[in-house]
Amino acid sequence: MMKLSKGISPKVYLWIIGLSVFFVMQDGTLLYVLLPIIQTDLQINMSQSIWIMNGYILPFALLMPLVGILSKRIANERMFFIGVLLFGCGALCGALSPSFLSLLLSRIIQGIGSSIIVPISLVLMLNQSNKEGYTKIIGIWGAIGALAASVGPILGGVIGQFGNWKIVFLINVLVFFVIFLFTAQIQQQKDTELFGTLQLKDLFKRSILLYTMLLNFGVGFILNSILYVEPFILSTFIDSTFGIAVGVVPLCISIILAAVIIRRMEKKVSLVTLAFAGVAFLVCSLLVIILTSNFGLFSLAMVNLFVGLGLGLIIISSTSQAMIEMEIKHHSFISSMINMSRLLGAVIGSTISSQIYRHYALSGVNNGANYFYTSLLLPATLLMLVLIVQLYWQRKNKSFHNVQEKM
Repeated sequence: MMKLSKGISPKVYLWIIGLSVFFVMQDGTLLYVLLPIIQTDLQINMSQSIWIMNGYILPFALLMPLVGILSKRIANERMFFIGVLLFGCGALCGALSPSFLSLLLSRIIQGIGSSIIVPISLVLMLNQSNKEGYTKIIGIWGAIGALAASVGPILGGVIGQFGNWKIVFLINVLVFFVIFLFTAQIQQQKDTELFGTLQLKDLFKRSILLYTMLLNFGVGFILNSILYVEPFILSTFIDSTFGIAVGVVPLCISIILAAVIIRRMEKKVSLVTLAFAGVAFLVCSLLVIILTSNFGLFSLAMVNLFVGLGLGLIIISSTSQAMIEMEIKHHSFISSMINMSRLLGAVIGSTISSQIYRHYALSGVNNGANYFYTSLLLPATLLMLVLIVQLYWQRKNKSFHNVQEKM
């Protein structure tokens, strides 16, 4: 590991990066639980409330390719510093928001900051390891995000039960002020090597990136559909935001379990096989909830545990394959494209799924929930098809092809 100048150790360096990822990812799931409260407080409808999340996710996703390209011209540490500054400013605006439009603006600013923090954080962590350790690093990075996503609904439930939703933004302001002080030092002390142009056509043609993006798009579609719709399903049975959080948390926390499984199994089975296992867990879990039609707290929590495990296996194994294959000079761009795909899936998934649930729930919550979970079988099946095509591509090419140095 590298030793930073002026007394900043690699351990502190990684802690700061991990802390920023933790709070960014926590912010993404925390507000899902609070949406029914925010909707009532700001006097908006369900179609408007989804933009509190999508207004964050869209710039988060769409700006990531630009971040990857800019990383060729601006050092990663400096980019990371800019992302932290933007996210903190967005949090401050959110804490002071008096209306839906001002809250939406604050979420857009936070989304821009997140579009920098998330992909660059993975690259900065990978820079501390060799290729043999990439799966471990990606697993840790994924586990941090999963842990944050798990804590988010719990914290949101507590805040919704005992406080005001604006506390969420105040916490972010305080935390990111501390992170800002450290990253200001890091970006002045260490700049990564800058690289030249990127040949996108060759990159997609000769690598596994396209398959990884499709898989992450599908994962984002399913994960955020559940995170958005389930609080509304559970709120009809449970008069407690904390209770709603209990139902959603297993979906996120089981992704940590997936990271542990991949770490133990990666030397025994291929990463693509682990991704296939993830899809199998996902499809079986959805079939169980559809066939039983039991949408109580305990049933959803148990199903979410296995759905999250399946999604975690797909995310970590597919991302690890792409990063292992690529040269380090392409990591910023690759990380940006993968995360962008997952977030675009999140926006499209939550938008479509909310409309499906809303339409069919007019004749009963159980009916709406049944149609909602049934609709998720389509993207789950498409994930299986993508993996089959990917496996065929791998066998046809006999091995992964590293992108040529000329790129």
